[in-house]
Amino acid sequence: MAEHRRRLSDQVKKVATVIGQGSVINGTFGGQEDYVILGRVEGTADIEGTLIIQDGGEWIGDITADSIILCGKVSGNVSARSKLEITNTADVSGNISGQSIAIAEGAIFEGEIRMQMQQDVTYFDDQRSKPMVAD
Repeated sequence: MAEHRRRLSDQVKKVATVIGQGSVINGTFGGQEDYVILGRVEGTADIEGTLIIQDGGEWIGDITADSIILCGKVSGNVSARSKLEITNTADVSGNISGQSIAIAEGAIFEGEIRMQMQQDVTYFDDQRSKPMVAD
């Protein structure tokens, strides 16, 4: 029997800090909770929690977080201490690393992949049509 794996987005708290659509943030970004980016961030991040770049959201700069879900556009290196998920709407330009990496069919990715453990990258067909976190 195949092991059932839960999607990373299913584990994100329903209440997260949201950077709204149309917002622009510049500089260093950090914190100890879950964050959802619908706007644009230009800078670096070190987050103790989950970071979600939603479809339509954009990040320019390097990202480090416990867990990361990329649905929007990212230009920079991405490092997850645990899990990294790249959905079918993502456009990622930069190197990625993590203990566990999953990339959906249809995602655009240009860069190198570094696994922190001896594991293979998981490729998946994203069957979901709804946003990762409720608006």
